[in-house]
Amino acid sequence: YLLELETKLISNALHVFGETPELETQVTTISEYLKVRGNERSLPSVIMQAIGESETWGDYAALATRARKGDQKALKVREKVDDITKDFIEQTIFSNSNAGNVFSVLTGGARANEEMAAAINSALQEGAALKQGLQDNSHEMQSFLRALNGEYLPSGPGGDLVRDGASVLPTGRNMHAIDPWRIPSELAFKRGKQIADTIIQKHMEENGGEYPETIAQVLWGLDTIKSKGEAVAVIIALVGAEPAYDAQNKISHYRLVPLEKLGRPRIDVLIQISSIFRDTFGVLVDHLDKLIKDAAKAIEPAEMNNIKKHVDEAMAQGKDFESATSRLFTQAPGTYGSQVEELVEDSAWESEEDLDNMFVKRTGFAYGGNRYGDDQGDILKNLLGTVDRVVQQVDSAEYGISDIDRYFSSSGALQLSARRRNPKGDNVKLNYVETYTADIKVDDADKALKVEFRTKLLNPKWFEGMLNQGHSGATEISNRFTYMLGWDAVTKGVDDWVYKEAAETYAFDPAMRDKLMKLNPKAFKNIVGRMLEASGRGMWSADPDTIEKLQEIYSDLEDRLEGIEV
Repeated sequence: YLLELETKLISNALHVFGETPELETQVTTISEYLKVRGNERSLPSVIMQAIGESETWGDYAALATRARKGDQKALKVREKVDDITKDFIEQTIFSNSNAGNVFSVLTGGARANEEMAAAINSALQEGAALKQGLQDNSHEMQSFLRALNGEYLPSGPGGDLVRDGASVLPTGRNMHAIDPWRIPSELAFKRGKQIADTIIQKHMEENGGEYPETIAQVLWGLDTIKSKGEAVAVIIALVGAEPAYDAQNKISHYRLVPLEKLGRPRIDVLIQISSIFRDTFGVLVDHLDKLIKDAAKAIEPAEMNNIKKHVDEAMAQGKDFESATSRLFTQAPGTYGSQVEELVEDSAWESEEDLDNMFVKRTGFAYGGNRYGDDQGDILKNLLGTVDRVVQQVDSAEYGISDIDRYFSSSGALQLSARRRNPKGDNVKLNYVETYTADIKVDDADKALKVEFRTKLLNPKWFEGMLNQGHSGATEISNRFTYMLGWDAVTKGVDDWVYKEAAETYAFDPAMRDKLMKLNPKAFKNIVGRMLEASGRGMWSADPDTIEKLQEIYSDLEDRLEGIEV
């Protein structure tokens, strides 16, 4: 756990137009980019081979997976490999030292054979290209001015730095997406299948060997672009299917894998798509809808096909086939967002029932096939009652689940609605899957939130970086308190110690209090106000002295703000 906190990738500063990232940020970005290619030809895998660890652990991805599971030897080896990787990049790409000599020194005298040397040279070339792209931000301001002037901007592929490297640089370009007829990519399908298998295995381990009946998966548009469709691949794999290609190597549809080959029941899926996904990926919506219908029509026993089972049950209750196979849900045409985040931001809710009702009301519209936003709230509610687990991918270190409100208002609210309808109640889990590293990490939301709070909100490296950004940085800190309250509202997953340490860090420390007051007094007012709100709603069992101190600070803030505004 401590190593996880230490190695957690965080974004601790805001991007400033035209400015080059700090040296440490550049080194870390290149290191993580080269590590995420965890196969046997990646730089860390070559380092493992040189120090004699590859025979024991395999490649870097396999080592990282073992380390994630708490294997103490694997943790030590991974830490050593990570340190060597970072030192090698810093000394070669940034200090221009001889790669062969540096490699030999860092690995205890090892010499690279021809195959290892080729892999090292490839890594150096990719790293150097990424360094050049990171340092070339001159296009940003030029492009900004050209855009304001209505001039043409060249385009480039969208993506994530750690995943895609130099291909998404330089910045300052328009972004184009990907060909929806090739989603998921072959690599995305491979990783998506691994995620699906991991989720199923995790569920079985926690539930006496039982398979999940329904898994709810969140699909976002930009994340689909960045990951080339990993979350889409998770859905395909859960249902028990695979991409089918036409003569042009485009995906024509998703084809069911025979049960004999699959070796397990087909798992039903509730697919919560964002409005951006709805507007951008109509092809994928139709592909996924066809997959559900094919599974529902399959001549298979109901106990081996949960989709067929649930569709048959809905039709027995009077629903037609089109309604009964509705699985892709979001807002009505032309509308965006669940508005759960707005209820939280405006403190306009009394109980979790209010949040649940808003979520279901806003997201009960079905898409795919002949559906273009049909109101299928009843189908959604019935499906929610069968959901065993909610899953969402976090595919970038840029934003974690505590950094934006869309996580708690989508997957968080989705779990809340499932929990309130499924007889299993609190046993309906919410899992976040980190997919931007070499291995695949699946955590329950409670643990993921603890790591987020420790590595960001309560981490001096993070909040000092934000404070250095002035007014905007203080706003970012303030927003995290609103999102923290939102998370507690939908999951009850914020422990008292988080509120207590947050109060001590931001409200009771005189130097911090003065700094926030100077930078952004309204942001500081929100910070204190959210903690008082958490106490008032019974989320935080704070002692009376703590609340009294916060109330005094808040009252003083109001007086001072009124004076400022006058």
